[in-house]
Amino acid sequence: MKIFLTGASGFVGQAIAKELKAGGHEVVALARTPESASRILYADRVVIGNPAATGKWQDELALCDGCVNLAGEPMNEKWSAEKKRKLRESRVASTKNIVDAIDGGKPFTLFCASAIGIYRDGGEAALDENAPLGDNFLARLAIEWEEEAKRAAQKGAKVIVGRFGLVLGMGGGALPPLVKTAQKAMKVPEGKGEQWMSWIDL
Repeated sequence: MKIFLTGASGFVGQAIAKELKAGGHEVVALARTPESASRILYADRVVIGNPAATGKWQDELALCDGCVNLAGEPMNEKWSAEKKRKLRESRVASTKNIVDAIDGGKPFTLFCASAIGIYRDGGEAALDENAPLGDNFLARLAIEWEEEAKRAAQKGAKVIVGRFGLVLGMGGGALPPLVKTAQKAMKVPEGKGEQWMSWIDL
């Protein structure tokens, strides 16, 4: 299959591109800048463009059989009003533009990342996809993000939404900052040690 990949220069994106290539798929990666394009190691071709804005990159996506959408502004900063705007634009607007570019005249599969922040606090209960949704900023963002992705079904596309927690692995994701904090013996609130931390291994 010919797969269009957004977020290809990120930690998860690079790993997915590598797996797709190993599986014999053709990978067309979208990079926002030439600098980020230089970090993409496992693509057959790299297209420059901003997924949050319409552009010629959409013509490239229309020629593909599927899309893995990992586009999104990093979340590990203080959430000012401007940061929240960027978080929303980089996810909701990007997904809208991706769905708009899908050619409804042929089979297509869309995998769109989302976040486990969509759920409300479940306390000690284990949550699954049927758990009640939250009503804070992250939950509302994830709900809107997923709604945009689901529009692809109206074009006949198969839609898969993956709600990610923390991603742990050597060389990226959430692990290096945790290690760095531990090495510096920084004072951080640890809680009672009973709090949940949902995570996936790379």
